[in-house]
Amino acid sequence: MRLVAALLVGLLLVGLPLGGTASGANWPHYQIIEYQARNEAQLATLKQLGVTAGMLFADRDDRLPPVDQRGASLIAAGLPWYVENIGTDFYAPYHRWLPGRDVNALFIEAQRRALADRTDLSVFVRTPSLSDTHWQQRIRDRLTATVQRQARYRPLYYSLGDETGIADLAAFWDFDLSPESLTGFRGWLKQGYGTLDALNAEWGTSFGRWDDVAPMLTDAALQRSDGNFAAWADFKAWMDESFARALRQATDAVHAADQAALAGIEGAQIPGWGG
Repeated sequence: MRLVAALLVGLLLVGLPLGGTASGANWPHYQIIEYQARNEAQLATLKQLGVTAGMLFADRDDRLPPVDQRGASLIAAGLPWYVENIGTDFYAPYHRWLPGRDVNALFIEAQRRALADRTDLSVFVRTPSLSDTHWQQRIRDRLTATVQRQARYRPLYYSLGDETGIADLAAFWDFDLSPESLTGFRGWLKQGYGTLDALNAEWGTSFGRWDDVAPMLTDAALQRSDGNFAAWADFKAWMDESFARALRQATDAVHAADQAALAGIEGAQIPGWGG
């Protein structure tokens, strides 16, 4: 009983749709994926118990041994793997494991700064911004290189990030006031409202230029007495939109490198709060 319990602790069970494909191969059943690194003998035992796959970390900095070396035990056991944590530094910077730190250390620090000075809007600049074109290209290049290295092994799927989110998972937070985000926000609003007059009418504002448009943050929304939270709600919707766009760009990069490959995220909480 103790042996069974110990084995189960190390398992990550991932339920995936029936009838899917993994890099072109048939994938008709649920996969039971061993997350922890094991040697060949341990994997053989786990395979007898019903484990069907393993995990291999992505080489984000080109510093890890070749795939065939890192995956040698899985290959010997005849088990496929999925590729873990390819873009976690972009998709989950506020809930990311680093040695010697809490996984949400960056978010805790942002909260501390916000409590110390409620006027410091720099705490609401997401780092990195999901709208940062440099980071978007960096992730696309990394995904392309990862798929090219891994494609011959036919991974089950490519994980864009683990415990992804706009802030710390689905935490309430007024992200993202970076210049890149605000530029994207204004362009998105133009598409939705058409004219600045229409936006001002909906928001109850009097902006004279699109470049002046700024979202309502939560502290300001709580002070409103007219019940008009459109400027606040639109910003939350934009953050969901920017998150979805960033994921789409990454998925497109995976498919461009291997048309039959699958891409997805893990720890799939709601990425942020909506209106």
